[in-house]
Amino acid sequence: MRYKQILVACSVVLLAGTACASQEADPSGDTRPRDGELPISAPSTTVPPMPMPSAEEPVPAPQPPNAPGEPVQVPDGADKGDLVPGKRIDGSKLPEAYPQNVATSDDGRKLLIVAQEGGCGEASAELAGQSAQQVRVTLVETLPPESADIACTMDIRFETVSVVLDKPLGERTVVLEYERRKG
Repeated sequence: MRYKQILVACSVVLLAGTACASQEADPSGDTRPRDGELPISAPSTTVPPMPMPSAEEPVPAPQPPNAPGEPVQVPDGADKGDLVPGKRIDGSKLPEAYPQNVATSDDGRKLLIVAQEGGCGEASAELAGQSAQQVRVTLVETLPPESADIACTMDIRFETVSVVLDKPLGERTVVLEYERRKG
């Protein structure tokens, strides 16, 4: 603790000595700079304000991989030709800005779906039902139990999850649903 006091005292003396030495005393008391000298001034202590977005300009939210105008993200393990057309995907039960990218593999018997997870959450998919017209898939984000004393990041990741169908998807519609669970 004593060394901090000595360090502070030395810094004050050094600073005061430097300030006094840089200005030579003029017998007339004139403190204006002489020819060739720059005036000495105290540093500014004001900080310019940060520009804030106006109410008319909302800050854009992060966009999922299939944002309008953006190329569609192909799920891992799929080719672009395996993508299910957007008109055959019903994502109306998903949270806003959730990706809606689905592809098939294994001759149409396996669905590869881009799911969103974040922090300590883990994405998975469950086959909720199949009919002649549609296939329902629940995208699940499992969070750790509240009793778990862990720190989680605040990132968003897009992972490929899959479900296996009884028969190839064909022309059926894929209905995507979302559920958040505690582990």
